[in-house]
Amino acid sequence: DLHSFPTRRSSDLYSFVNMNTFGLHGTGDVKITCGNANVSLSFLLSNNISIERVTLQKCGGWHTSTYTLHKYFPKLQGALFKTALYFRYCRNLRVSDVEISHSPGLGANLYDVGGVVNVTNSVFANNSGLYDHAIGIKSELVYSGGGIFLMLNPYINNTLNVSSEEHDTYQHNNQYLFSNCHFLRNVAQWFGEENQELYTPARPFTLGGGLAVFFESNASSCSVKIQGCTFRNNNASWGGGLQV
Repeated sequence: DLHSFPTRRSSDLYSFVNMNTFGLHGTGDVKITCGNANVSLSFLLSNNISIERVTLQKCGGWHTSTYTLHKYFPKLQGALFKTALYFRYCRNLRVSDVEISHSPGLGANLYDVGGVVNVTNSVFANNSGLYDHAIGIKSELVYSGGGIFLMLNPYINNTLNVSSEEHDTYQHNNQYLFSNCHFLRNVAQWFGEENQELYTPARPFTLGGGLAVFFESNASSCSVKIQGCTFRNNNASWGGGLQV
């Protein structure tokens, strides 16, 4: 557990792989401020993750997207984007009483996260892509944002060495609940190269400013429930507040 302490500043990427049970639980007023560093929490191939009563501000590290070669966006295959929380091939996730704000990218990115996923009593605010002039414009770096992005990918989008059989276990019989959450002033707009400024629903990194949920795999028997949530002043090229 994390106890109440003055704002903690962090400057590293923290990655957890093959965790069976993981809990990050704050007690009192716990706030982690990452500043302008390349900082995030990532979970790969892990189960039973709970994050509760924690505030993350200005956190966002570079991670590899699952986008494959697309005729309109050929340079985006495996592009890098920023997010405060990154989950890939995880099962059973609980996020409660958490605030993620002012990320230079997404608040939380969920790729192929299955089982029971509950996000309750949480705030995702002011998460938008910030251009870093020290890095410069490169096609493989995407400066976009948003509150939560959830996607079930087809196996062709696999970026880890998992079998097709294992991949398939994350695609079915999942339950997703978003309850009493606030999605405020998040921006999912990708400011890429001019020749890629194609305003089409297929355009990556521009969908669902507050909350985006996509099943592009052979997903079946999955349920999505959104209840008591507030969407206010979010922005995106498609689905400003919500896109499912």
